[in-house]
Amino acid sequence: MSRRAPSFQPFLTGAQFKRRVTIVCTIGPACANVKTLCAMAEAGMEVVRLNFSHGDLAQKTEMIRLVREAERKLGQPLSILQDLQGPKLRVGEFPGGGSAEIKTGSTLVLTSEPCACTAGRVYVNYRQLAKDIRPGDAVLLADGSITLRAAAVKGGDVMCDVIHGGMLSSRKGVNLPGVRLSIPALTAKDVRDVRFGCAHGVDWIALSFVREAGDIGRLRALVAREAKGRRCTPLLLAKIEKPEAVDAIAGVMDAADALMVARGDLGVELTFARVPVIQKELIHRANQAGKPVVTATQMLESMIHAPLPTRAEASDVANAVFDGTDAVMLSGESAVGAYPVEAVATLARIIAEAEASPVYAAHGRTRRDNATDAVAAAAVDLAAGVDASCIVAFTRSGATARSLAQYRPMMPVLALCSDACVGRQLLLSWNIRTRVAPLCRARNEYVKVARAHAAAAGMIAKGKPWIVVAGTTRGSGGTNWMQVER
Repeated sequence: MSRRAPSFQPFLTGAQFKRRVTIVCTIGPACANVKTLCAMAEAGMEVVRLNFSHGDLAQKTEMIRLVREAERKLGQPLSILQDLQGPKLRVGEFPGGGSAEIKTGSTLVLTSEPCACTAGRVYVNYRQLAKDIRPGDAVLLADGSITLRAAAVKGGDVMCDVIHGGMLSSRKGVNLPGVRLSIPALTAKDVRDVRFGCAHGVDWIALSFVREAGDIGRLRALVAREAKGRRCTPLLLAKIEKPEAVDAIAGVMDAADALMVARGDLGVELTFARVPVIQKELIHRANQAGKPVVTATQMLESMIHAPLPTRAEASDVANAVFDGTDAVMLSGESAVGAYPVEAVATLARIIAEAEASPVYAAHGRTRRDNATDAVAAAAVDLAAGVDASCIVAFTRSGATARSLAQYRPMMPVLALCSDACVGRQLLLSWNIRTRVAPLCRARNEYVKVARAHAAAAGMIAKGKPWIVVAGTTRGSGGTNWMQVER
């Protein structure tokens, strides 16, 4: 049974009105109730991440229900980002869910044959393990805290020398830097999860461990099939966490709708010292391509257990803002931490302070590839020139609003969408607020509707001009008109 799209009236006052960078929050046991989700949204959360590496589909169904209930209760749109597990290699289970000390100088056997893990033999959930690894290859366990070197391969086993030992517990990650894996980026589990996501109306789908543009192409073909005839076709986000993706970034950027700088596995695969430089390069490339980019992993990690961040974490968040990121993301801080609401509020405060700094300069795009881009760039220039209070953009697909965002207007952009799904998808972009509004046919109607929504959102300031942008022709690239109003 079809449901009427809700008429969202997002919060547009205080810190949220002034903040331009989007906040993405992973949800989990720490916030699995409507009250906490509402509090997180009021603190600044706009995009909700569902991590499909953990939990089952029944749990995800309940999470989506809770998010949509919070959305209705607040009258505020919340975008759902489905994060696929991808070909994540993990060790198996230690007896009783325990752990073992892997001693430096010892030998550890990695096997693709299921078994209970011990200090001398560990199962890895990858059948091609012994075929892909060669003697001399590095193997990293538990986010790189344990370093191994492959010494020999025999059958399905890989004998490894332990270079740096440590404690290893169940289901910790396995990284093989420099090894070309045979497994595809889109696994059988991912295919099932994509079907689930499309059926439940997720707004974005993130593909993990992308290596090339073709990985995104295969996901897009699957989404097109699964979303056919449904209200919402999810947009695609490429997670950059493999060296191959960094090398192929131009093609990956063209294929995806957005990027994520996934600093966790990226730091393990490329070494932590390179991550800050790669982060800046990827954000710059995304800004110039006009694609939204999310900076993720350990933004406020200490707030999993503490009510305040470290000074280094605050600087890390601020520097991501200075780099030009569209969004920043919380992971364990909001999913399993003791202070999920405080973490969101802290993130919002750091972002707002960074954006208010005189050293902050928006990293706008310079290229103009089509008529929509040209009109958007002109509208942003005009709005700055007349000191406009806001830009109101009518958009069917979201392209007009995203085009405005890529030129980094310092005044807020209000996107008026006839489709609530499009409005939710736009929340990942820089400085965009959305409302559901009917399609218009004439210029005077555009102005009337724009004025009503901008006024209701508190975006029109007495005596100050504002800009309306729209398309008087249908179809892609139809944005061809802008006007100054008072």
